[in-house]
Amino acid sequence: MRRVILLSLVTLAIACDSPFATDPVAESVALNAAVRPVERPFRGAIFIETVDFVLTPCDAAPEFCAARCGVPESLVPLWVIAFTSEGHATHLGRFEMFAEHCSAMRLTDGAVLYGDGVGVLTAANGDELEGTYASYGMDGDGIDGITGPVPDEPGTLFFKDTYVFTGGTGRFSRASGSVTDYGKFMLSPSGPVIIEWTMEGSIIYAASDRRNR
Repeated sequence: MRRVILLSLVTLAIACDSPFATDPVAESVALNAAVRPVERPFRGAIFIETVDFVLTPCDAAPEFCAARCGVPESLVPLWVIAFTSEGHATHLGRFEMFAEHCSAMRLTDGAVLYGDGVGVLTAANGDELEGTYASYGMDGDGIDGITGPVPDEPGTLFFKDTYVFTGGTGRFSRASGSVTDYGKFMLSPSGPVIIEWTMEGSIIYAASDRRNR
């Protein structure tokens, strides 16, 4: 019996002196750091040649637009625009995008605004980053969901909105933060023709989070 106890004590002493011994406190701190959401810079761009649009005119589908869009009374609903594309962004790598929003005209000056936007960015591994965007220019600084002419570029319009991250799946299940979404486009009979499209801002998420996969 004494021999068994002695061997056990020797084994414990060796384990404690071993350079490979683990510190439970340090392990807990490291684990918490890995799953704690952290704010990180975010920048992305859309591959212009892959943007595919589907336009639903509100005058042809008024009930659909009324149910889908919360257009303010001061605006006239125009379209529901859905589109898919591909791009590249920090934290996502190459991604696929789906987005949809409502467009409307401001009667006082004929400006076209947009809002009620929803979108999903899907990373190569399948993690999805969800978000909402644009408020028909009704936010505090009046730039969230606006379009307008680009100076010295006839026929070219700019767009600008705030894209707010609202969660998702995988490492983005608790994601938050926002980016400014902006670029330039031209109008054609088949829909907008995108010239530039950039996203800049920050995202808050835990890189090791694997909830809801």
